[in-house]
Amino acid sequence: MGEDDTSAAGRYEIQDAIGKGGSGSVFRAWDRQLGRFVAIKRIDEDAEIEASIRQEAAILAALHHPNIVTIFDFDSDENGLFVVMELVNGRTLEVIAPEHPLSLTGFFELANQVCHGLSAAHSKGLVHRDLKPGNLMLHFHEDRSFTLKVLDFGLAQADVDAVEADPESTTVVGSAYTIAPEQLLRQPVDQRTDIYSLGIVFFFSLTGRYPYEGETIEEIVNAHLYNQPASLHLVREDVPESLSLIVSRMLSRDPDLRPQTVEEVRTSIAAVARAPASRKPVPLPAGTVRHARKSPAMYVAVPVVILLVVGCAWLLLRPATPPPAPVASAEIPSGPPKVDPLDYVSLSKHKGDTVIAEGVPTSVANNSLYATRDLKFSETDFNALIIAFPQYKFPLKTVQTYIGKHVRVTGSISEVEGLYRIVIQTGKEIQVLPN
Repeated sequence: MGEDDTSAAGRYEIQDAIGKGGSGSVFRAWDRQLGRFVAIKRIDEDAEIEASIRQEAAILAALHHPNIVTIFDFDSDENGLFVVMELVNGRTLEVIAPEHPLSLTGFFELANQVCHGLSAAHSKGLVHRDLKPGNLMLHFHEDRSFTLKVLDFGLAQADVDAVEADPESTTVVGSAYTIAPEQLLRQPVDQRTDIYSLGIVFFFSLTGRYPYEGETIEEIVNAHLYNQPASLHLVREDVPESLSLIVSRMLSRDPDLRPQTVEEVRTSIAAVARAPASRKPVPLPAGTVRHARKSPAMYVAVPVVILLVVGCAWLLLRPATPPPAPVASAEIPSGPPKVDPLDYVSLSKHKGDTVIAEGVPTSVANNSLYATRDLKFSETDFNALIIAFPQYKFPLKTVQTYIGKHVRVTGSISEVEGLYRIVIQTGKEIQVLPN
């Protein structure tokens, strides 16, 4: 920054640069009037977005939420637009790496705080549009607790625009890893767009890597549009499957299949945090040998083992009894094969066949393609299986009664598209199994 910038800002003494994003650079500055340090972000000139930025800055300035960086001022001078913000000392989530991801305890606290902040902004009609690790900052306190701050609300759209405009670029910007499919397809965005990006942030926080990676923007864009990420609990063993399911739902390509509000995400994750931790065996280091401590019981166990060995030998050496007569093949019960909703290869082979599927229905929605009601199953991955019922036989109220119950359905596979759409059409009664 030169002298012109300092004099133009008037009350602010511009100091060193502390960051740069797609929409401009951020500087540390001294507020002469109030005697405090602030952050000033210079916004690259764009007449089309100036009005919306001014409007969103005014809303944010009145929001005053502990998990959103406070906006103090918004103005322009001969060098263009600038925003004066709270200066937060901390580290963004970009410091997370595969070698040191967040602990589950730290993640649950992070998720709670970021959801509180986003929920407050969404309630005012604001959508961030560019959530990523670099826009979430942790300010640590002396007791090692932290306060999360959401940065760049409504001010970082330039990075997203760059991804949309040049998906074949060999330069990968941060937004390419977290951009939602509807942004890539130039479709309307809403709070569910932030939920998708937040799901990727959650995946990154717990693994140190993004669910979709590539050497170019084009590769990453195609992954967002056509691939399915690995389930979190398969990437990191101590992640509960219930948490893995929540993140998988957040990463659904169809916004209607995601959680519809950030508050829904927060309460779901809070329920996982309150649930008792599953007890999993802790693997021993390679080469470790377990040594059993001898006890008096061993002196009783050895003779018993010897008697068992002798008895087994006698059974093997005694004259064999005639084998039972073979059962005629007509007497062997036969029926449709039972399919695993996550076994894509097997399902592809059974396309068109009558099969049996089991699962726990989680929701009901319309499906215009089949003009039926869809029953969505999800044991480990969201939307892994769809059961289509004829409306004349299974009205919506009837289908809704099966939500949360363990059911078995017989029908024919009519469509297979990876794990996101496996459609089984049926007109048979649903069998409810014990949970």
